[in-house]
Amino acid sequence: MAGKRRILDRNRLIGLLITVPVMGFEIPLAALAFRDHVIWAYGLFELLLCVLLFSTAMLIMGDHFEESGGDTKGDGGVGLGGL
Repeated sequence: MAGKRRILDRNRLIGLLITVPVMGFEIPLAALAFRDHVIWAYGLFELLLCVLLFSTAMLIMGDHFEESGGDTKGDGGVGLGGL
């Protein structure tokens, strides 16, 4: 039963639920930070920008967001292998 494709899986739903409110906060905060030069708004803007990038990656990648690196069994994969 591998590969069951859903339109909106868990990672995309979480990414969507994070992206939409963060964009709502980001736009007025950017206006406050860059127009009025409020110091605390710059730091909060940068923090929310990182959250926005992370949630957008979750939204775009979906199921592939949680996949680990590679095979670690020593047969050509990534890792220590049989050590």
